Amino acid sequence: MTEYLNKFERDGYIILNKVIDEKSINKLRTNFNYEFNDQNNPNLLDVYQLDNNNLILKDIFLDTSLLQKIQEIFKNQNLNKINIFPPFQIMRNFFPRLKSHTWHIDASGEFRYRYCKEKLRNKKYFYAKIGIFLQKNTNFGGQIDIIPKSHKLYSKNNFFNFIKKNFLKLKMNLVKNMSTDLKSKYEKSLLNFERLDLNPGDVIIFDSRIFHRATPIDINSEKEVIFDKNTNYIKDLDKEKTKYAIYFQIGNQIGLDSYWYDRSKRVNNSIEIDQWKKTDFEVKNYYKKNIMKTPKLIDISINNIFKN
Repeated sequence: MTEYLNKFERDGYIILNKVIDEKSINKLRTNFNYEFNDQNNPNLLDVYQLDNNNLILKDIFLDTSLLQKIQEIFKNQNLNKINIFPPFQIMRNFFPRLKSHTWHIDASGEFRYRYCKEKLRNKKYFYAKIGIFLQKNTNFGGQIDIIPKSHKLYSKNNFFNFIKKNFLKLKMNLVKNMSTDLKSKYEKSLLNFERLDLNPGDVIIFDSRIFHRATPIDINSEKEVIFDKNTNYIKDLDKEKTKYAIYFQIGNQIGLDSYWYDRSKRVNNSIEIDQWKKTDFEVKNYYKKNIMKTPKLIDISINNIFKN
């Protein structure tokens, strides 16, 4: 598993193939169609909001084979103890349009604080998102685009990184102000990003400091759909085209400290605290119901996150 860890450190992401089988994927899509329809098709649901969350925990978030692979990859690393963290979420039909500028890094808010910057530039820092997509990446989108190695621009504070980071930002601003026609022609060569083309059931783990976005819907495909209230969400779409993206987090204490330092400063942070508490309850209840010992990888530690 050393090659996975080396690739993660070099490129900022890794892909685990065929973690979830096709039968489970089909079952999950059927279940999500029911769950979302029953709640008037919101754009996002947390695992604790699902009627059949025991199935979803078993087949996705707490899937034994996925947890084992993660442990195998990171067990010999020098990142200290790692854990799986909430929120455990399912996004539905998020279709960013090409004219929108949706490139971002998940840890962007943390760079406002000196405390977080020290954590984010620590050699032992580790915080990442785990993504699972229940469809291929098509002209309707369905997965994500990612700029390999861009996490390194934020992991070290030196002159060369300063130049590279600002040059990338200049190119992003240039792309941001392009017409959709010019953007479709030149964006990829300017930003040197990769459009992922995973098979349903593959898993991506990507660094919280890496630039990424949901793959935009094709310009021509935009004409075939109706967006909800000037957003990037499409509420009503054929089941075959409906898109589901599943996300949760993984990290060590250094990454968690930085994450929650930023979150604790935000207005309405009580919403996410509540998400973590409810997810923690569902996870513990899952293992209790199934008479299983909670793996060491699953330790949300909600009571300790505000020690700073």
